[in-house]
Amino acid sequence: MNHDQIQQEISIMKKMVEKAKTDSAESGRLYLFIGTACIVYVVVVMILEGLRLFSWTLPAMIAMTVVCAIAGYFIVAREERKAQVMTWPKKINRAVIFICSMAMVLTGFVFPVTKLYAWSLSPVFAALLFGIMLFTSGAIYEFPVFYWSGLISWAGACVMAFTQNSTFPVRGVAILIILIAGFIVPAAVLNKKYKNRGHGHAS
Repeated sequence: MNHDQIQQEISIMKKMVEKAKTDSAESGRLYLFIGTACIVYVVVVMILEGLRLFSWTLPAMIAMTVVCAIAGYFIVAREERKAQVMTWPKKINRAVIFICSMAMVLTGFVFPVTKLYAWSLSPVFAALLFGIMLFTSGAIYEFPVFYWSGLISWAGACVMAFTQNSTFPVRGVAILIILIAGFIVPAAVLNKKYKNRGHGHAS
């Protein structure tokens, strides 16, 4: 392999890395959607439980899950149509999000409904899965903010696991902190990077 071939391969690799970083910046909208949808979900459940409308809680959870799944599908499909090239990092990240989402459906609905464990453990498993999703996204896109988000999610899971008997709504507050720190803040960072990148190219 001569020098020109090596330089050409290095150039191709650099372009692939830049494409992956651009994809991750564009994906900020997806993380923003996930975080916002989950915050609405948690707030609605907290309000229903606070009003002691327990018979409404499960139907509301199911309805919101279905709506979020449909909306998320269309958001991902729209991004894929806009992208001329689907990079491997982006494909892997979509797979990670899908896998973690399916695991959340099982741990958040199916297992508690079948009484394998108490509903109070669902937020703990959700936080653990959020941590996996975020930490893996950080490894795929090389954004350190996702590493911190994953660590915050796992810390929140530990807090919720060891405060099951607290009268203070620890689970609700902890999940909200995880969602803001894990999804809303990184989404804002990604969008800012994407806008700065666009201005840099324009100039």
